[in-house]
Amino acid sequence: MSDTQIQNFMQFWHKAIEKKDLSIISPVVSDEVTLISPALYKPKVGKPVVMALLNDVAASINDYKISKTWISGNEILLEFDATVRNKKIQGIDKITLNEQGQMVNLKVFIRPFSGLQALISSIVSLELGRALLKMNSYQRLWFKIRYRSRLKSV
Repeated sequence: MSDTQIQNFMQFWHKAIEKKDLSIISPVVSDEVTLISPALYKPKVGKPVVMALLNDVAASINDYKISKTWISGNEILLEFDATVRNKKIQGIDKITLNEQGQMVNLKVFIRPFSGLQALISSIVSLELGRALLKMNSYQRLWFKIRYRSRLKSV
């Protein structure tokens, strides 16, 4: 793994975070990328699924700042601080690159648990909002009646 490939990836990553648009990193994300997170029951696999989830994460977090970076071979560890719905979170993004300099694995660690819960809640709200837009008026009404107690921000 060359330093140039790592620096290229990092430039894409920083620009995507700065603009809150993770689609910017698409050229340096493998089609077979895997995302592992404490919020997920099982890993998400495949570029379309992972990119959609990363965009929801970017929309949910604020003040993302990388406080420390470690690079070892084809692995990058980014220690970060951010906020989600007024909760401070800390975490580590462990990124593995392939020989072409593309991300093939992203493993996310987040603490505290209340911050992880806030992030999950925010992402679910975004996904529910998109699902509601695709429903006809009868489906929306049924959904809102059925899940009224669970819908706080949708």
